[in-house]
Amino acid sequence: MPAAADDSADKMNKTLAMQPVLLAYGACISTVSPALTAYQLTRVYGKAVPPAQLARMSVAIFPHQTVLKCLQMNAATPVKEHLNPWFAFGVVGVLQARAS
Repeated sequence: MPAAADDSADKMNKTLAMQPVLLAYGACISTVSPALTAYQLTRVYGKAVPPAQLARMSVAIFPHQTVLKCLQMNAATPVKEHLNPWFAFGVVGVLQARAS
């Protein structure tokens, strides 16, 4: 097999191996993010979010927020590897702003 094909297969295997890690990362962020957002709203606007409402909203957004975070990281990884981490950080920020 040519060297280019080996490199391509190695990159694909590495990408596939990272998917469970990226999904776990997305799930962790999706678990913590609603509570932090509620805290921020309380601090900035002085308006409390009732825990029951926060729980309902958190459950409702968990699946798609987890998948979107995983997709963001998949999109940013090649940018980080080929350009630089700061540019990848910007890509994630733009994707996050477009998703909200």
